[in-house]
Amino acid sequence: MWQLDHANINRELATQLPEVWERIQTLRRRGLRSTDERLRQEFAKAAALVRFYDPGNAALLADEPGARNHELYPIFCGGDVDFMIGGEAARVPDFRPRLNEIDIP
Repeated sequence: MWQLDHANINRELATQLPEVWERIQTLRRRGLRSTDERLRQEFAKAAALVRFYDPGNAALLADEPGARNHELYPIFCGGDVDFMIGGEAARVPDFRPRLNEIDIP
């Protein structure tokens, strides 16, 4: 499910910010992974677009919500998380098919 989320973010980026997406693709063709600082900077430009109903609200925050720990994030999610989920996150089971088993009022 996390992989699909990143695919959706990338699709939005390509549609809404094609100039940023082209720079990302250029860096990818050079062999850079999404944890590389240059790619992280490009992806950060889309944070407001994909994380806020009103992207202008992003400027109200002191820091990006869910800001990544750049040492631990690749261990948990893999070194190329924006394109391929790996690391420990790939081992977390998808519980969505069992959500209908929850019995609450």
